[in-house]
Amino acid sequence: GIIASAISVEEERYRKDQAIKISEKRLRCITDNTLELITEVDLEGKVVYHSPSIKSILGYDAEEMVGTDLFPFIHPEDLEKFKNDFQKAVKEEKALSFFRAKHADGRYVWIEATGSVVMDEKGRPTGIVAGWRDVTERKQAEKLLKDFSVRWQTTFDAVAEGVCVLGKDRRILQCNKAMSTMFNKNIEEIIGKYCCEIIHGSSHPLAGCP
Repeated sequence: GIIASAISVEEERYRKDQAIKISEKRLRCITDNTLELITEVDLEGKVVYHSPSIKSILGYDAEEMVGTDLFPFIHPEDLEKFKNDFQKAVKEEKALSFFRAKHADGRYVWIEATGSVVMDEKGRPTGIVAGWRDVTERKQAEKLLKDFSVRWQTTFDAVAEGVCVLGKDRRILQCNKAMSTMFNKNIEEIIGKYCCEIIHGSSHPLAGCP
C-alpha cells in the first residue's frame, strides 16, 4: 500500500510537470511568433526574455539581449518617467508607458508598452512582463498635426479683423486675438457662446445673421 501510494504521488507530480512544460511550450510558441515585442525583465531591469520580434522593431538579436540592462536603451529624456512607470507596474500590478527606445542603428523608436508584474508562488513580485508596440508613425503624425495647428493659429491670429469659426449650432468654436480685442473679452469668454450673444448682445439670432 505504501509503495503504491508513493508511485501514485510520483505519477501525479510527473503529470503536473509535463502539463507545465506543455503550457510553457505553448506560451513560448505564441510569444515567439507575435509581431508585438514581448519583454520580461527582473526587478533590477535585467532582461530575462525578449521575443524574436525585437529584431524587426529594434534591430537586436533576442538571445544576445538576455542578461543586459534595459535602462541604457531608453532615451535619456524618457528614462525617469520610464523608471516611474516601471515601479508603478510593480506596485499596482499594471502600467502603461510611452518612451523612446534605442534601435541597433542608433536612432530612437517610439514605443507604447503595457507592463504587468510577475509574481512567484508566494505572491512576491519578481519582475515585469510587457508588450511593446512601435508607435513611431503615430507619434510623427501627432507632431505634424500639432505643428500644423500651431501654424494655423499663428496665421489666424495675424489677421487684423476679428474672425471666428462657428459650429452648426452657431456656437463659436474658435476666434482670433483681434476679435477678443474688438469685444474686450478673453478668448475663453467667447468660445462656446452663440455668435449673436457676443456680436449683438442678444440671446436670439437677428435677421440676416449667418
